[in-house]
Amino acid sequence: MKPILTAHLGGHRGRMGLSLRGPCATPADADRLQRAVRHLLASQDPEAWVDCQGLDTLTDAGLQVLLRADGHARAAGTCLYWCGLTAPVLGQLAAAGQAAALQLAPIAAFRGPRFVLYEVPPGATPARSIP
Repeated sequence: MKPILTAHLGGHRGRMGLSLRGPCATPADADRLQRAVRHLLASQDPEAWVDCQGLDTLTDAGLQVLLRADGHARAAGTCLYWCGLTAPVLGQLAAAGQAAALQLAPIAAFRGPRFVLYEVPPGATPARSIP
């Protein structure tokens, strides 16, 4: 069975976070990504955080979802932080000339709820684990 993109969404004390895990390699994965980001932005918080450590591939359709989501967030007054992107995905963004279009940050800068993180950064403890 092929791996699919999974998204884990959560909020705590006025901070929303989303963790992306697996490949965004099919149209169904891109749709799943779009729905997850839509749910994240529905909170209309001034900041939203996306843990991308587990996002191991991103198709052109997935890249377009990221760019559209970021544009929608900005229009709604939300700063969307994309944290911990892997080197291959960063390379895709750079090759497409889009790295500067997104608010990129290392995973250590993630300020969303810790319990959604794919991997907890050294020194941090998750609020709760995800089964």
